[in-house]
Amino acid sequence: MRKVIQVNSTAQSASNVPSPLLEYVRFTEVKRLVHQIHQEQKKRGAKSLAVLSLHPGEGRTFFVSALALGYALLLRKKVLIVDATSQTLNGYLFMDRVMGRTEEELAELGGPLLEVVDLMSAHNKEGKGGESAEFLIGPVIEAQKDQYDLVLFDTSALERRNKNNMDPVIIASQADASIILHSPSSADREAMFEMRRAVNGWNIDVLGTVFNAGAPK
Repeated sequence: MRKVIQVNSTAQSASNVPSPLLEYVRFTEVKRLVHQIHQEQKKRGAKSLAVLSLHPGEGRTFFVSALALGYALLLRKKVLIVDATSQTLNGYLFMDRVMGRTEEELAELGGPLLEVVDLMSAHNKEGKGGESAEFLIGPVIEAQKDQYDLVLFDTSALERRNKNNMDPVIIASQADASIILHSPSSADREAMFEMRRAVNGWNIDVLGTVFNAGAPK
């Protein structure tokens, strides 16, 4: 449990930096996506979701941050983001740009977002997860569930396997359900079949699939 470190969500951010994340959640398509995920989440009673993708660079961190902000800004829900990757403690640049705004700016956005979106890292102070981080995070998050409407896990790419990454399979198996994120780099039929076969083999409950057309090939 000592490997779970609370991150200051306002750290190292300039309030005057324009936020692509904030503009993103204002698009009609994104609002509908937030609505769909929320409806499916309620139907299944899933309080925690892991976001998975096959390749690096498919937009998992951006999507996790956007979904959390959408829940907070549009649905007025309280969300916990869990950084279960190999990133450093200051990895959430997109969310930092929003959370680093002044109180006046936050008020214009509809309320004190700092009270409804929290960030947590499963890393130690050196920014590394440690050998047992995947196995320790489950009980910690379980104890946090009652405080949040949704817990989101940002994970490493499934194909990236090395000692510095926390295993996304183990993380996803401890979440109530998962969202599969595809992009142009994993949109071919063979890659999508490989992904679906893999998650079925790991007995991971899939809430749905999201296609990120803006990610590079």
